[in-house]
Amino acid sequence: MTIQEKLEDGSDHLLNISEEPNDSPDRNEIIIAVKEAAEKLPQKQRTAFLLKHMQHLKIREISGIMGIGEGTVKKYLFRAMEKLRIELKDYQHA
Repeated sequence: MTIQEKLEDGSDHLLNISEEPNDSPDRNEIIIAVKEAAEKLPQKQRTAFLLKHMQHLKIREISGIMGIGEGTVKKYLFRAMEKLRIELKDYQHA
């Protein structure tokens, strides 16, 4: 199964960011909110976002994995960040 297929069917564990017992309650709340917001993204936006921000891949690498142009990857990332900003607006200065 490819990385993209794992991300699309939910079997990849990129969103399994765990809360640590020593973390502050605020940090744990933010981690949960980010996970929930990322799960709501459209499939292609979520895939691009997770590859970029969790796997730290370059646009070129994401383009190759997803089989789309670099401009399309940038569009997906831009739109994902717009949606996450709105969804997580209550946490902007936390």
